[in-house]
Amino acid sequence: RAVGARLGEANVLQAQGDVLHFLKQTQEALVKYEQALSLFRSVGAQLGEANVLKAQGDVLAFFDEWQDALAKYEDALQLFRTMSNWLGEANVLKAQGDVLYFLKLTDEALTKYEEALKLFRAVGEQLGEASVLKAQGDVLAYLNQRQEALVKYDEALVLFRAIGSRVGEANVFHAQGDVFFFLKHTDLALRRYEDALTLFRAMGDRLGEANVLQAQGDVLTFLDQWQ
Repeated sequence: RAVGARLGEANVLQAQGDVLHFLKQTQEALVKYEQALSLFRSVGAQLGEANVLKAQGDVLAFFDEWQDALAKYEDALQLFRTMSNWLGEANVLKAQGDVLYFLKLTDEALTKYEEALKLFRAVGEQLGEASVLKAQGDVLAYLNQRQEALVKYDEALVLFRAIGSRVGEANVFHAQGDVFFFLKHTDLALRRYEDALTLFRAMGDRLGEANVLQAQGDVLTFLDQWQ
């Protein structure tokens, strides 16, 4: 009974931390997560412990405390592997890849993404798979491997459409537009930006809309200079 009460309390604390993180009240979120972590450990609830460690890593990454985030992710990863929880493992590998890419450790990022991709596919998690394919495309585009990036983006696009993720689809359109613009395929770039713009507006995503409008403006400015 006491164990059940502590487990329930830990779950509530984790949920509170999630809400606070969503509200960008990140210091308060970390306090809740630390309290939850202590309780999960006290009752031997490894899944709860792993989930909180991953959440702590996410908050630390938000703070740009990259090395601390990677340490939390590594702790979470070991627990997920101990439990043979492939989905949890895949989510952590994707998060590690994101941090490593931000740090411009591109080879390490691509390795993490590839490991995550295999696991997402193994468990049939298409949203995770699509998100990793998009991330791989972003790294390849950064490395000027633009044709390879377009292949990844196309694969991600098919999956985002299959699961009805309009935000994923819009983000891929924007990324494709950026690559086409770099390759000076301005007609294709403008077409992709327009596709992205239509979706962002349909979702009421003002930030996404603004970013695409700026990108369209960059293309039009470039074309004006060459007329």
